[in-house]
Amino acid sequence: MTLPMEPGQVLFWAQVIASVSVVLASLEWLAAAPLMGPRGVLQWEVLRSRYTFLYEGPAARLVHPVLRYPAALAVPGVRAVAAGALLALPGLEGAGAAALAGVVAVTSVLMFVRSPYSMDGADQMTVLTFATLSLVHASGHPWVREAGIWFIAIQGALSYSIAGWAKASARDWRNGRYLAQIMATRIYGAPALARFLGDHPRLAALAAWSVILWESTFILVFFLPEPAVAAYLLLGLFFHVHTALAMGLNTFFWSFVAAYPPIYYAASRSHAWLGGLLGS
Repeated sequence: MTLPMEPGQVLFWAQVIASVSVVLASLEWLAAAPLMGPRGVLQWEVLRSRYTFLYEGPAARLVHPVLRYPAALAVPGVRAVAAGALLALPGLEGAGAAALAGVVAVTSVLMFVRSPYSMDGADQMTVLTFATLSLVHASGHPWVREAGIWFIAIQGALSYSIAGWAKASARDWRNGRYLAQIMATRIYGAPALARFLGDHPRLAALAAWSVILWESTFILVFFLPEPAVAAYLLLGLFFHVHTALAMGLNTFFWSFVAAYPPIYYAASRSHAWLGGLLGS
């Protein structure tokens, strides 16, 4: 099997796709600025009280000036600028790229601290991706680059499989009831789709089982031949596009698909190694 891309190309495309996600997410935060204000549901004075270390002590004195309103708006602003710079300067490498990726990772963590209630798996994947990219750019060593690709690939595959195993353990996920209920929620819902799934429970169960089987077995991509890996990733594109459109998730597609070049590369390498071992 021929490798689909060189390691540098793999990380380049992962960075480009993930940067699009960060720009979109940051613009979402800036558009929702009133929610972080003194009368918003995400006001800092309330959210910081969930943990003592955020309300008093050294950590509180460090983050409070940064995360209180309106200073907190600078965090997604800086985040968007750093990710935009990575998009505008695709050939940037070394210390400059490491610094920009590091800024994205740090500001992403700050946004978690500011409001974990508005974050999801896409945001967690973004933090891991840019922290890895920062280390890879800073090192420049081929082994670190290879390890970074594998880390992003394994993290992406595990994210799917663990989600699938969790769904499989819940009866109402298996029978499709949870899927219909999610579509009926105010934030992530699609009323027409919710009604359709509620009226057709067998189709809801079939859709739920399709997601469960695809997610829970995703980790197998590292042991499958290239056509099967491509099929898994194409199903992933289909899943992410339709989920993003149905649930209004602007970053869901980009954050996870950023791991697809590393996944495909790592799966190709793994298959080549396995082929060599079996052949010998």
